[in-house]
Amino acid sequence: MENLIKSELYKLRKSKVFIKMLLITLIPLLLGLGLHIFKPQGDEILSLIVTFINNRKYGFTMNDFSNIKNLSAQDFLFSAIGFTAVTYMILVYFVGNIVVDEYVDKTIMHKINYGYSRTSIYISKLIVSFIGVSIIALFPIILNTLIGGLMYEFGNFDILKISKFLTLYMLLLYASTSFYVLLASIMNIKSELMGFGVLILLLPAFLTEKNVLYLTKYIPYGGLLDICGKYPSNEVMVSLGLNAIIVIIITSTLGCILINKQDIK
Repeated sequence: MENLIKSELYKLRKSKVFIKMLLITLIPLLLGLGLHIFKPQGDEILSLIVTFINNRKYGFTMNDFSNIKNLSAQDFLFSAIGFTAVTYMILVYFVGNIVVDEYVDKTIMHKINYGYSRTSIYISKLIVSFIGVSIIALFPIILNTLIGGLMYEFGNFDILKISKFLTLYMLLLYASTSFYVLLASIMNIKSELMGFGVLILLLPAFLTEKNVLYLTKYIPYGGLLDICGKYPSNEVMVSLGLNAIIVIIITSTLGCILINKQDIK
């Protein structure tokens, strides 16, 4: 499996598509800087699927600064989190390139013929997907935080609070990644995978508020809607974190079972 992971990481490092994905994640930085030019009062520059349930905000917003005259690195960090809706779609496309292309190019069959177990192939794809998604998700957050700190200050940076938040944030993204790796293994068609990703992304906008609240308890994307709208309580963080871990375990197990039963040609 080690050789499989190294091979996938090498392809990732040489991938022009992956580089383009990282360039897209520079958008939060550009929007953040645009705040000083176009939105001097600190209004939101970008928002998506925003709703309120019991006075709690759900959705993705950028530059929703509460005190424009006293900004810090932490404000820029949470502003970059508002880009998550786009990051989510990049995640889906990225998984499609990692998994679906293996089936289209028949390289997965070459690996099987070479002697690698199907389970090892699936797990290596999952691990490399986690690594790639980590880079895609954290790159704009770290960059925005550094720029914000250099422009203003790091003084009120709560390391414990941020660490807990980012741990949950990445768990929810990993759960989504694991789900789409499983789905990509079933569909084997990138366009269908992207269509499903768009459907999941926009679905909450067409549901009633109660259904959105219900989704946040069990679906990773719903959890992202929750925590990106407002910093969650410890109770919410534990609940969403456990649900994310359960999703990862279930989807990765199903994926290993599926690939061993597939008729791969």
